[in-house]
Amino acid sequence: MIPKQFPPLVLADWQLTRDTLHGYAEIVGAVRGALSPSQKYSSHRSLLAAASGLTTGPIPSGPVTFELLLDLAAPRPITDRFL
Repeated sequence: MIPKQFPPLVLADWQLTRDTLHGYAEIVGAVRGALSPSQKYSSHRSLLAAASGLTTGPIPSGPVTFELLLDLAAPRPITDRFL
């Protein structure tokens, strides 16, 4: 089997996209970290893989539980869903 080679990935070509995605992920992670019960090693702040991007999973906030989705396929990057 012949190994496939990927083309070079030049940071200058996608640095703005990387920085924007990182900023959105920081916001979503900060919301999860602020509202979720604290756990060892900050695992309460981690984002989980979802079919269309990254998700917080269920976040309890008083009587309401919601989830934030960083949707990488939609024109609106952050969506919420009340559970």
